[in-house]
Amino acid sequence: MSIFSGIGEVTSDAKSEYLTEGEYELDLRAVRLVNSQKSQDDFFIVEFTVTDARGDQAAPVGTEAAWVCKMGGRYPESALRDVNAFVKAATGAKDADITGDLIEDMIGNDGADLVGYRMRCSVTEKPTQSGGVFSKHTFRPPLATDSEIPF
Repeated sequence: MSIFSGIGEVTSDAKSEYLTEGEYELDLRAVRLVNSQKSQDDFFIVEFTVTDARGDQAAPVGTEAAWVCKMGGRYPESALRDVNAFVKAATGAKDADITGDLIEDMIGNDGADLVGYRMRCSVTEKPTQSGGVFSKHTFRPPLATDSEIPF
């Protein structure tokens, strides 16, 4: 009997943190597409570490967090716009350079070509009609950036 017997019947309690309202500088750790086993929805996920944070509610430096963008759903165009904006900020690519193939290459290796890349992000929070909170992430390149696409 393996030491890992029964691992298929349990789930991890580990959850990513999300950024709260504030201004951030982030180091990218991974970029991937994940299919939810519960809902069968696809999610574009960017994982990063906070290296600088400003704002009363901002997550502290050192926080490992994620931005999660649901693909498809009720607003598929919004998801594509959000992914496009992230890719522009992360790579310096122009609209004409951003293709499905570029994104597939990027997520095919969990964004390995972007790991360690530093970028900025502003997060604003707005109440939703259902009483929750929606966090809008606006990604921007670092103050000094190389415009060459890194992959």
